Amino acid sequence: MVTFAKGIRIVLAGGGTGGHLFPAVAVMQTLRRLRPGSRFMLHTTGRASEARLPIPDFVEREVIASPRPGPGLTDRALFPGRLARAVSDAARSLRRFRPDCVIGLGGYGSVATVLAARTLRRPVVLLEQNAVPGKANRTLAPWARAVGVAFDEAAARFPRQGRMTGNPIRASISHRVRDAAGFGLAAGPPVLGVVGGSLGARALNEAVLAGADRLAAAGAQLLHITGPDDHAEVESACARAGVRACVRPFVEDMGAFYATADVVLGRAGGTTVAELAAAGTPAVLVPLRLHADAHQRRNAEALVAAGGAIVVEQGDLLAGGLERHVLPLLLDGARLARMSVALRAVARPGAAADVAKLVLTVAEESHT
Repeated sequence: MVTFAKGIRIVLAGGGTGGHLFPAVAVMQTLRRLRPGSRFMLHTTGRASEARLPIPDFVEREVIASPRPGPGLTDRALFPGRLARAVSDAARSLRRFRPDCVIGLGGYGSVATVLAARTLRRPVVLLEQNAVPGKANRTLAPWARAVGVAFDEAAARFPRQGRMTGNPIRASISHRVRDAAGFGLAAGPPVLGVVGGSLGARALNEAVLAGADRLAAAGAQLLHITGPDDHAEVESACARAGVRACVRPFVEDMGAFYATADVVLGRAGGTTVAELAAAGTPAVLVPLRLHADAHQRRNAEALVAAGGAIVVEQGDLLAGGLERHVLPLLLDGARLARMSVALRAVARPGAAADVAKLVLTVAEESHT
């Protein structure tokens, strides 16, 4: 059996948001430690948002324009041809790179590369970050050797290939210490962290805009990742209200963010949920309502069941929910301590290592 003692070649496909790319970074960093000399190629979608995400220098990158099916008749008519071109581009890249395994990161951005891997008979491992698997992974699963999942609910959807690995998180997320000064905040007063994913979330930003006066009256501080669009507006509102705040469009060191926040107000993507558990940071989760499968709600329910989070509906949040739900939790130190312990009890800090070992096993078996 091949053991890849001198390194392994891996292509990872997906992108668009940090929710897909950050688990990829965690897996690559772990494989690099386990198999020095390994090489990695990342197939991304080419979206502008990807340029802001921190990808390690050792990763080679190529854009594969894997199309998303559109709702209109024209989009549906053009989709097969666009997908065929993307699969052809992906296959050309795979032939050049000669991967030992291909990892699909979920979402439409992974489809063309996984299909190309199938035509070239390269082994595939899929990663599913959410409790309810996405359409891309459900479609591609028959051609995968294994699917790494983070929720029992997702494992049930892949009875043959599902492997409970947890959602890989970057090593920098865990074991950090509070660093209020690093964000320009005071050491004592409680800190509300707000993050809507790597692109920000307008609804969460609006809640802070509407509730800045109440944050100031409560003596709370704010550590807010707005995304690129609302940064100036939120920063100005906090200044007018007299809130001590650090407002940034993006924070690369999310470990420091989670360690400094006493409570995080955020969405409930699979990567966010895994990072909150690993960091032990209590959360108020506002599931995104756009998805028909309600996967963010199911993700959030896992942390609620563990005792580490509460869920607030978006409409409730925008109708004064910051004052009714978020601030009382932020000021209840005893409850926050219990929630933090509960979160760490369900965290899977070894998920990146488990996925890396799964990938190595699949690659080794394909060479026998």
